[in-house]
This record gives sequence, structure tokens and C-alpha cells, in this order.
Amino acid sequence: MTTAPAAPEERLAKFNELLVPLVAKLEPLHVALNHATWQASVTGRDEFVQESARLDAQIRTLLSEREPYLLLLALKDAGGVPDPIAQRQLELLVHAFRQHQLPRETIERMVRLEKQLERTFNNYRAQLDGQPVPDNTLRELLKVSDDPARRRAAWEASKQIGLEVVEDLLELVRLRNEAARTLAFDNYYSMVLELDELDETELFQLLDQLDRGTRPGFEAYKRELDQGLARRFGTSTGELQPWHYGDPFFQEAPTSGVDLDPWFHDRRLEDLARRFFAAVGLEIGDLLERSDLYEKPGKSQHAFCMAMDRGADVRVLCNLRPNEYWMATMLHEFGHAVYDKYIDRSLPWMLRQHAHILTTEASAMLFGRLSKNATWLRLYAGVPDEEARRAARATARAVREQLLVMTRWCLVMCHMERALYRDPAQDLTALWWDLVERHQLIRRPAGRRAPDWASKIHFSVAPRGGVGALCRDTSGRRLSDRAPVSARALRGLAPGAAVGDRGDAVGGGVRGFHHRLDRPLAILDRPDRPPLVSRSGRCYRGLCPRLAVRARFASSARGMGRRSAREDPQPCSSVCCCWRPPSARAARGARPQLGPGPATPLPTACTSSASSWIRCASTSMGCRARCGGDSTR
Repeated sequence: MTTAPAAPEERLAKFNELLVPLVAKLEPLHVALNHATWQASVTGRDEFVQESARLDAQIRTLLSEREPYLLLLALKDAGGVPDPIAQRQLELLVHAFRQHQLPRETIERMVRLEKQLERTFNNYRAQLDGQPVPDNTLRELLKVSDDPARRRAAWEASKQIGLEVVEDLLELVRLRNEAARTLAFDNYYSMVLELDELDETELFQLLDQLDRGTRPGFEAYKRELDQGLARRFGTSTGELQPWHYGDPFFQEAPTSGVDLDPWFHDRRLEDLARRFFAAVGLEIGDLLERSDLYEKPGKSQHAFCMAMDRGADVRVLCNLRPNEYWMATMLHEFGHAVYDKYIDRSLPWMLRQHAHILTTEASAMLFGRLSKNATWLRLYAGVPDEEARRAARATARAVREQLLVMTRWCLVMCHMERALYRDPAQDLTALWWDLVERHQLIRRPAGRRAPDWASKIHFSVAPRGGVGALCRDTSGRRLSDRAPVSARALRGLAPGAAVGDRGDAVGGGVRGFHHRLDRPLAILDRPDRPPLVSRSGRCYRGLCPRLAVRARFASSARGMGRRSAREDPQPCSSVCCCWRPPSARAARGARPQLGPGPATPLPTACTSSASSWIRCASTSMGCRARCGGDSTR
């Protein structure tokens, strides 16, 4: 049995003996894997798929070694290591090794199935009228066509891939469950939640709260929407079908009162994104040069951001068309990209990645919603002032409606994925439509028995997609409420203007919003829980801040935005993530120095409250005006 030294400093030395050579092996493998995966996604070529499978299996096999895992467990059980940076790396490695304590044959089988599913989704093009068509074409038909038969054909075409992948997906689910049970978990879904530091019980309690809190508002919104669709298509509300809605899965809210697409026709969306991010102090020119933004044969039809080397090489994949949907997607994905770009490079390799899905998705949400912001549309899409003012109410309503629609969609995804891994042999088609009817209030088509659920890429390629979307919309709302990129933040900031206080409030907040959370769900809707504190009770750069969150959803149409906050001060730690003594330049009112700085003891204990949870989390400008409003701290 492996034992750890009793003395803390000896445990730290022992951990470093293991860590340094392990990272020396992992880092180049991860970089090579990311490059192969990127090429496979962009080209669809089989040689890149095979290379990514080989590298992925090699990494997982390295993490399956038993002796390092036992040593890591012994170090953790003996009390961990005294250095907080090293302690966090120890915890992450314990999770990584635990998940991969499997035979090499099992690892290779899982990787082979995963890559096969990825390749299918990248290369597949639906058939419409006997011709292959991209997803963009199907999405546009569902948005603009007034012909119910045409819409039905497009909707059914969007589900064709489900038949192509369902057998491989179910085999992968069974294999993942077998592997998880050998590691003493009930199933794969429960395993990945636990190892991603999310409590399954707490997560689904939160989902129940979201269901109750958003149902009245969603029901009212859905009644109004259905009445409008019934008038448009000349039918009754009781005869509306899934293809009458503007998105294949009804995860996007149909246009509400204003059509924003004309303002993006004949515009280069990447230029709009470049101008905006530069105006708030976040340069993306280098990111755009490495990205792949337009449709091509064999390319993945979706969108994602990839940090290739946990350094400067960050890339975005999109399939742009000049409309508001893809403008929002560009802003969203480059919200991920600027988060990755500005992660503190002085952190060790193990920690130079997003702290948790909540933090990177909150950054993406913060920016992605701007395509419906009236002030942003005026400044960057060229909407005339008067028209922007007239559209402001409609765009604000569109944001609220999108939050409602996406939340109800998240409920379907989260419940479906958990049920899939709990019992993959059940009638999943019936279950899918049960959930859609319950949470989205959309009737199942009579007699349809196709595996429509399997056509959603997240079940195959991006597990826990529903959790990610939930985190994006909920934590993103929290961040945007406290570090708003909104009319207040944009007012008076012309395109290309020098970055001042408004830019610092936006760009600086994203630069500093990188923290490892001990209880990630505490950032969401947990009014009955104590404030989030790091394991050592301190804030440290790049790790866990003190987040005193007191928020809950109201049961109304605006429930996604209303909060009930307790403003009682909560003592923060004695060390703030980035505080630096104010310089003479800062004292003169100059722009605060951005970027990481050494952790410095605060002159006094700072306080945080529900309305200022982001203050200690926005590290790039220090604790100036962020700890109880005292600019001397």
C-alpha cells in the first residue's frame, strides 16, 4: 500500500516529483491532440480523426497507470500539500486518474466509438428534396418559410442524423456505464458530474426550482407565441407541430417584434466582433487569424472555441452567415476565446484552462447576448438612433424570452441525459417526447417513432450539454448583472474609441474572471447555502474567490432576471486574488494596470455581499472599489 510522508513539506516535494515529469508527458500530447481534433473538425478527413483517436487513447492510458494514482490518493488522504496552487493540481489529478482507472482495451473501445460519432456529425449533410443541404439552410427554412409542408420537410431532415448515430451512441453509453461501475459509480453520468465537482442531487434540486420558477412565465409566453403562430399558418393552436417553431429543437426563441437579420446582411461579422472587442480592451485579431469561420464540405456544422496550447493559440470554429443568429454565436464563442486568451500565464499548465464550465460559459453568455442589445446594435450594426430606441423594448423582451426558452430546453436535456445513462434500454423515443411536452409544451407528432433525441450532437460529442447550457444562462446572468456589458456599459463608447472606465469594467472583468470553484453550484440559485469559500479560507490568484451569492428566481416572466438579495456583509479572506497597492498613476485617475499581480495581504479584511459577489472575482483591476466599495483596499 502506498503511503505519503507525514510532514507537509515532504508531501509537497513528493507531489512535485510526480507532477513535473507527468506534465512533461501530458502537455505535448494535449497540444498534438488539439491540433488533430481541430483539423478533423475543419476538414472531416479520416487521417486526422485517426490521429486524434490515437493521441486521445494515449493520454487516457497514461492517466490509467495505477501507481501514480495510489500516490496521489495517499497524498490527498494524508492532508494534501501546503501550497494552494499545488493542492488544486493534486485535486484535479486525482479526478483525472480516477476516471481512467480502466483496462487499455476499454479505453481504446470508448475512444474509437467517440471519434466515429464525431466523424459522422462532422461529415453528415441532411437530404432535402434529394439533395444534401447544410444545417444553416434547414435553420433558415424554419425561420422564414410560411409553407407548413416545406417546414415539416426541413424539420424532419434536421433529425435524419439520429438514425445514423443512434446505435453507436447506445453502444457508447453502455460501454461508459460499464466502465463507471467498475470505478464504483452508479453510471457514467453520475461519475462525470462528481468528478467535475457538481453535486448531482443539488443540481437536480436546482433544476426543480428552475422548473417551478419559470413555468408560469413560460406558459404565458408560450400561449402568446402559439396564438401568433396559429395566425401566421392559418391553423388552430391545438394543431401546431414542432416544425411550426423557428428552431429544430425549440432552443431558440422565435423573433419577437423585431427582425434583426437585415442589419447583418452584407456585413462581415468578424469585423463587427473585432471592433467591439477592441473597444472594450480585448484584442481578438490574432484569434481571428487562426480561426475557421465559414462553411465548407466535411467541416463540423456547429461552433466551438478551442484553446490549443493553453497559451496564445486560441481558435474559434463557426459556419457564418450574415444574420443575427451567427452574430450572437460569434460573440458567444469569442467570449470563450477572450476568457482563454487572458488566463494568467504565470499559472502552472494544469491550471491554465477555464476554471469550471460555469466561468467560461458565463463569459460567453455575457457577450453573446449583445446581438440583441439596442445600444450595441446602434454602435456596431449601424442601426439608426431612432430605430434603435424604438427597437430597445422589443430586443429586451427578446432577451427575456430567449432565457425562458433556453431554460426550458435545458430541463429537457438534463433530464434526458441522466435518464439515458440510468437506463439506456428504456423507450428513449417516448421519454424524449414526454420531456419535450412537459417542459417545452410542444406536442409530439402523431405516429412518429424516429430517435429524434439522438440527432442532438451533445449526447454524442459533448456530454453534459444541458448542464453547460444551464450554467451558461444562469451564471452568465449573474455575471452580466454585476459586470454588465449593457447600455450602461456601452453608453458613449463609440466604435474604435479609446478604452476607458467602460472598457475596463467589461474587458478587465473578463481578464480576471478565472477561478476554481469548490462548490460550483453555489454561484447559481442557492439562497439557503452559506457563501462559497476556498478550501483554505483564502482567495488566491487563479483559484477560488469568496463568492457571497444570495439569489433566487422569481416565479414570473422576468424570473430569469429578478433577484432577492441579502445584503449582510460577509467577511472576505485576508488575501485578495490580485490586490496591489495603488500607484501614483492610479491615484491620478489613470487607467488601472491590468493583468495578474502578486497576491498581497489586504490592509484590512474586506467584505462582500450578494450585490457584489464579482468584486473579489474580478481580479484584473485589483480590489479597488471592489471590496465593500472602499477604494483604499
